[in-house]
Amino acid sequence: MNKLTNTVLSGLDARERDVIVGRFGLMKSETCTLAEIGNRYDITRERVRQIEELALAEAKKKLSDPATKAFVQTAVSELKRMGGVARDDMATAAILKKMGVAESDSAAAASARFIMELSGKMYFHREDLEFYPYWHLGTSYEKTAHAVIGKLSAMLKSKREEVLKENTRVFGYLADVTKSLHVSEAEAKNYLAIS
Repeated sequence: MNKLTNTVLSGLDARERDVIVGRFGLMKSETCTLAEIGNRYDITRERVRQIEELALAEAKKKLSDPATKAFVQTAVSELKRMGGVARDDMATAAILKKMGVAESDSAAAASARFIMELSGKMYFHREDLEFYPYWHLGTSYEKTAHAVIGKLSAMLKSKREEVLKENTRVFGYLADVTKSLHVSEAEAKNYLAIS
């Protein structure tokens, strides 16, 4: 993963590279704020954001590298296999495993996330009050995931007493939801993992 990241960042000057490395946590796996980077260079947060924007545009040009293209295709394929939507940690682990990289390698995970986001073929939903952070392949996949979650939630609420008495029936309700929305049970479980 470091080799891919180095390829993508190869056209950047030292400051642009430092901004991207810091913002995406590519070396320490901890991201830096605009203010932290600005303090390092004695520039404003806005100037750091501008440098980041320019550096990302330059880095996107390197996505045509064959190894980087192969990684992006692998990532898209894994997300499709997972139903087009998957919680960040699960998606990243599956993609790294497919690439033969240790899932516990936090620097590799940060690099994978950076290239996935840079590619524009996958979209990242940041954590909010309803959902864990997750990746998706587009709004149609996202809508399907939300529909599965919503429908199962409504069904469980309406049958609360029954579910509390006999919790094994929960998977029966999941099967009912998957049939009605034409998704596999494995996809539905991935969707539920984001909520």
